[in-house]
Amino acid sequence: MELAFAIAALVTAAAAIVIQNTRHARVRRRLTRLERRDAELLGLLKATAARRAHTGDPGSPPVLRAEFGEDLLCLELFGWKPNGYYIEVGAYDGERYAITAAMDTLGWHGLLIAPVPDLCDRARANRPNARVVNAAVSKKGSAGTATMTHILPGDPDADTQSANAPDASSHLNTSSGNLATNRPPAGNERTIEVPLTTIDDLLRDHSGPIDLASIDVEGHELDLLDGFDLDRFRPAAILIEDHAMRDESPVAAHLRGRGYTHTAWFAWNRLFVRTDQPTLIARAREILQHLEHPPSR
Repeated sequence: MELAFAIAALVTAAAAIVIQNTRHARVRRRLTRLERRDAELLGLLKATAARRAHTGDPGSPPVLRAEFGEDLLCLELFGWKPNGYYIEVGAYDGERYAITAAMDTLGWHGLLIAPVPDLCDRARANRPNARVVNAAVSKKGSAGTATMTHILPGDPDADTQSANAPDASSHLNTSSGNLATNRPPAGNERTIEVPLTTIDDLLRDHSGPIDLASIDVEGHELDLLDGFDLDRFRPAAILIEDHAMRDESPVAAHLRGRGYTHTAWFAWNRLFVRTDQPTLIARAREILQHLEHPPSR
């Protein structure tokens, strides 16, 4: 009996070591990808500066706020054009990590969706050129309210967090996605009730082209996409988190089935471009052709 217990303990310890080593290897691969992207982002910045200097119109460079340089990617993708239209879901306070904030300086406008009320108020103050909506967005027919977990540092009973608090995140508690794949920042949690709707409802009166949809919803991507009629609204490009980190993920399958082509990974974000936009696809691949391809799992 003692021998059996000893063998079981050894097997358990060995399994724990294998799991830990696998996790460490995964983290090392991710860090390697991020380091490479840092170098490539610097190269992209240099190329952008050289291009703008060559045209004789360097202009006032916008403040880049995205976590991994996705805003610079999108500015380059659309050729720094003025007067575009964006949607950013998960806009936080409109500045921190905002993909679309830099575009406002070029005359873009669009729709920001921020579910946490106090952060939404800040987004309205920070982004006067955008329509800012306090809501969570989900599948077709969504209405009323929903329960959301907001992860933040500091006092879990506090109604707000300071302007210089570290990262924060949130997710709908009804997400059909696997929340175990999310990597929200460590910290305290608070549960809040937020208005619930769909992107289709928010765009009901919208007319005109949509250039970019940026989606950051911590595991709720498929439900959101169910309530977003891509055949009707046809955003030219979609930048979306895909924590599955696999080529053949459910998110990729959904977007491919609705006329989108994967063009690049950028950290754990994926850039999809409408298949009927070959010039934009070529432009995306030209910009990002050297980005490392994440391994399938």
